[in-house]
Amino acid sequence: MLLLRHAVGWLQRAPISDPLDRRSAPGLQVLLLIGAVLVPLITLSGWREAGQFGFSTGIGLMSTATLWFCLWLVRRGQFRPAVALLLAVLLALIVLSYQVYGLRAQSGLQVAHLLPLLIGGLLLGRAALWWGMLVLMAAALLGAGIDMAQAPDVGLVRADILDDLMLGALTFLVTTVMLDRLISASRRALRRSEELDETCRRLVCEIEEKERSQAQLIQAQKLELLGRISGGIAHDFNNILGVIMGYAGMARASGGFDDGPIDGIENATRRGAMVTRRLLGLGRHRSRQQEVFDVCASVRHAMTLIEPLFGERVEVGIELPPTELPVLLDRDEFELALLNLASNARDAMPENGCFRITVTAQDDRVRVEVSDTGHGMSQEVVARLFEPFFTTKPEGRGTGVGMAVVQRLVTEADGQIQVDSAPGQGTRITLLLPRARMQPDRAPTELQGTRVLLVEDDAQLRPLLAEGLVAAGCVIRLASDGARALEAWTGTEPAPQVLISDYRLSDTDGISLLCRLGERWPQAARILITSHRSDDMPAFEEHGIMLLRKPFVPAQLLDAVRRSLAQEPTRAATA
Repeated sequence: MLLLRHAVGWLQRAPISDPLDRRSAPGLQVLLLIGAVLVPLITLSGWREAGQFGFSTGIGLMSTATLWFCLWLVRRGQFRPAVALLLAVLLALIVLSYQVYGLRAQSGLQVAHLLPLLIGGLLLGRAALWWGMLVLMAAALLGAGIDMAQAPDVGLVRADILDDLMLGALTFLVTTVMLDRLISASRRALRRSEELDETCRRLVCEIEEKERSQAQLIQAQKLELLGRISGGIAHDFNNILGVIMGYAGMARASGGFDDGPIDGIENATRRGAMVTRRLLGLGRHRSRQQEVFDVCASVRHAMTLIEPLFGERVEVGIELPPTELPVLLDRDEFELALLNLASNARDAMPENGCFRITVTAQDDRVRVEVSDTGHGMSQEVVARLFEPFFTTKPEGRGTGVGMAVVQRLVTEADGQIQVDSAPGQGTRITLLLPRARMQPDRAPTELQGTRVLLVEDDAQLRPLLAEGLVAAGCVIRLASDGARALEAWTGTEPAPQVLISDYRLSDTDGISLLCRLGERWPQAARILITSHRSDDMPAFEEHGIMLLRKPFVPAQLLDAVRRSLAQEPTRAATA
């Protein structure tokens, strides 16, 4: 049974493009193989009986060679040339037989002479059928002429020859007409069947594509819903994180506490902020806030979030050069990309292993190599690694967007991403990022006496931010909403130099408020503090508003104030 299955598979593997010819190819090959085996056996038997190499022996050898050559042509994909050659040789042998032996000698073989009609009609079509019939008619007429020339001059014998000729011609004609109708109907049915099969294949593909699209749409809607929900809670959650970071900063500034616990509090708060950003990043694409930063410093910062992912079961290490390697990217998204890669590596090493981040300079690029010793990926998985919503993780454990986000970050920065992985050999993902020029450090702007209007709706966070600004020497006016902000500064006082507002306020949004305040004090620098995605907000860059994302320590707010004072009022920037 297995041998028969292999034989059928071999017959079907002939490289033939036309669907109808491909259907007929196995049967033709079987016919050629049978003939190529039987014809030489019959020829050998006749040679032994005759005792000499005669006419029939030569015909048998030529037929055998033709059959094998036609089989070779079919295996090379030349189906129709093979059939045409076989048909031509068969008709030539029939014509030769009529010429040598005459018509009356063929009376018992005329059924066999119908074989070229069947082959030509079924495999080549109606034209080959009718041409074959004409050749057989001519061969029968030729054979009748031979019989007439050899027969005695007796009217009865000549009448028998004419009867045989008419009977043979009628047989060929009737057979041809019947085959013509049968072949025409069968080929139409086969063509229709092929069209239906092709239509079914297209429908199956369309159904599968629609199912994939539906699944992706559902996933995207889930992520959109998650993004909206997380956006709703991010404001309050980041305010809480901001309060924690503010008190940690105050404790550090007081000098009454050890730095170790304070570092732990700040790292835990940053981890909470990173989780919030990951949730916000799932819903919709947010515009990036690019800045020039040192990759090595960013990797060190990200390692405080990455190392707790693995615990003690996995060896975690970094290799960094002693010099700075600046790039122009969104620093938050770069660290999120490292966190995504680390999460995938953790899942690939369920028991133990080694995770490593290596940063090197490569010509005018910065090479960031993230490697693990996990179970690796097949080439099929690698080929689909960056497809949105593609994941090999169990349902509920992966969204399929992490690697797509990494690729988008790298490609939009004119970088490259390379993947080297194989089952059982771990994974190495290399990010090649364009190297930027580090901006020279400016002398810090003195804040003593700087007039600042701070609008923050959170009652706990507002005094903490104000205390940090006052400690730096700023003159502060506070407001909890837009209405109070418009009334906080009287017209008799010197105009404020810096306007700071939270995005979400009880009576307005921060951008609208800053625009209104900017119309009153056009020379004032404006800073928007928010935890929202920037695609949830009206455009802020065109208004020359600096963006500072929550949560942040008071020192980051002071740095944003200094940089806002150092730039032109209408120039857009980010913190």
